[in-house]
Amino acid sequence: MPESYTEKARRSIFFARYEASQLGSPVIETEHLLLGVLREDRAHLDFYLPSTDSIATIRKQIEGHSAVSEKSLSGERLPARMSFPLSDECERALAYAEGEAANLSGERVGPEHLLLGLLREEGSFAAQVASGARSGDRAYSQRPEGQP
Repeated sequence: MPESYTEKARRSIFFARYEASQLGSPVIETEHLLLGVLREDRAHLDFYLPSTDSIATIRKQIEGHSAVSEKSLSGERLPARMSFPLSDECERALAYAEGEAANLSGERVGPEHLLLGLLREEGSFAAQVASGARSGDRAYSQRPEGQP
């Protein structure tokens, strides 16, 4: 993991790996990264996705998608200690996140940049879930109050 990522962003990616293992996916998809970001930093759910009732709502949508997805092996949990590659969509979302960090603040990549990167990967399931959860009246390139 590049040093350009904050500790919270690194933990978000770690949690994404865990989410992929729990959902039986052999790769880290964008939806796993979304769950990882939301698990790591609840403030981003409240700020960027204000119309969402809870992480549980997003999790249900993702679990439903994963249950019918051909990407999932058998729906069985995989050992979290396994190495999980990133999907192409997830790699692009991380690249977008790095670009967002450079454009917005010139700082290291944080969970807010990961979330913005996911939203920019418009064809991904994570972007569909997040876009459906957010309200249209916020500027998503702003930082929540109290966020570094």
